[in-house]
Amino acid sequence: MKNEFITAIAQLAAEKNLPKEVVFDAVEVALASAYKKDNLAQSNVVVKINPDDGTVKVFTTRTVVPDDELVDDKIEMSLTEAVSAST
Repeated sequence: MKNEFITAIAQLAAEKNLPKEVVFDAVEVALASAYKKDNLAQSNVVVKINPDDGTVKVFTTRTVVPDDELVDDKIEMSLTEAVSAST
């Protein structure tokens, strides 16, 4: 079942005579920008909206570095942390 968020995006697309995908992309970019601003994120942030149920997922990209070379945990991840996160 579609939620109000998805319905609002569909209505906006119809009102502006735009494909829904274009509006979804614009909302995803806006949410990523807001996330970066709120969280002072320096890394690459990607937001994906599921068009079926409206769930929003936020992904960040960090560089994996050796444990003893970790300098900034906002843009880097230790090798140990990366290995444990992948299991």
